[in-house]
Amino acid sequence: MAAQNKDLAKGAFWAFTTQVVYIFVGLLGNIFLARLLIPAEIGLVGIAMFFVGISSVLVESGMGGAIVRKLDATNDDYSTMFIFNFAVSLVLAGAIFAFAPYVAALYESPNLKNILRVLSLCLIFNALTIVQSVKLTKLMQFRKMGFMKLLALSISTVIAVIIAYKGYGIWGLVIQQVATPFLLMTFYWTKVEGFNRLVFSKKSFKEMFSFGLFTTLSSLILTSFDNIYQLILGKNFTMAQTGYYYQSRKFQDVIENPSRFVFGGTIYAHLSKFQTNFDELKAQHYFITRLATIFIGFITCSVVLFSEEIIMLLYGLKWLPSAYYLKLLSVAGFFGTLELLHANFFRIFNQTHKQFYVELIKKAFQVITIFIGIYFKSYCGVRE
Repeated sequence: MAAQNKDLAKGAFWAFTTQVVYIFVGLLGNIFLARLLIPAEIGLVGIAMFFVGISSVLVESGMGGAIVRKLDATNDDYSTMFIFNFAVSLVLAGAIFAFAPYVAALYESPNLKNILRVLSLCLIFNALTIVQSVKLTKLMQFRKMGFMKLLALSISTVIAVIIAYKGYGIWGLVIQQVATPFLLMTFYWTKVEGFNRLVFSKKSFKEMFSFGLFTTLSSLILTSFDNIYQLILGKNFTMAQTGYYYQSRKFQDVIENPSRFVFGGTIYAHLSKFQTNFDELKAQHYFITRLATIFIGFITCSVVLFSEEIIMLLYGLKWLPSAYYLKLLSVAGFFGTLELLHANFFRIFNQTHKQFYVELIKKAFQVITIFIGIYFKSYCGVRE
């Protein structure tokens, strides 16, 4: 067990460290861009990223998790996943391109059409990185993965800040979103081995799809509801209000994403090794849960107490209304991150349909609160 804990600690350390640095670089870029852009512009990107985020879940389709869990993954598995992911990305990117004018008309924002069309390229670039990402995760080579992700983000952030500073405004942020997966795709394909031959195996596809179906449906529901507030705010309130919310979400990601990356990647890969030894699995999970609760709880309390000071220091006075959302998102993020840790059991034992049912119950309550919020919006403490 000592050797196993050592491997876990090493993998978790590099996964968490590289992810923290990655998020920190993204935060620096976000700070510069936020000071160069206005809240309404950030709100437009937030609306566009809803459609990109939903499509990204469908592109991955949970197949990566199936291969990470599989103890004897073959070339056919990786090749089949690649073909399916790439084909779906082309279809969805085309759909976003075609429907972009209608979305722009719905929000009465002509710029949204071109923003959506450019951001649809993210789906194709991301699809071309899934095989390499899964291989690195399965081998727990998080140091190598993190370095390439960090390099891609750093370059794209510099480009984005320069574009925004030159007066192109929102396009700096849009280019950053597209350049990051493009550069990562380039690094992965030059530094990480993919698969030996291109083949589509019906047997492999059926096995991975059956595993990934409920995982994908769960992720689709989760991603939809996590990002639907941009759409609601953009339609029922001002675009500036949408920007305040989306900016607070971006900062919350700085806190939440490293933990989610570790729990959904490193911890999942580690715990999957004990799927045939339930007692050891429980012991490992209990140990990890205790540490996670203390660590994440401390960070959450700090953000809630000092949200106004954080927003003022990083983004300036014009972004102060974002602090209101940041408090709420921090508390929600605490419970959401711990939930992800426990949800690993569903994937480890191939019980993803149960995870899907849990998500359905949760979102049923969330739908009710959304309608209540819209109906009584003037009494919900929303600040214009």
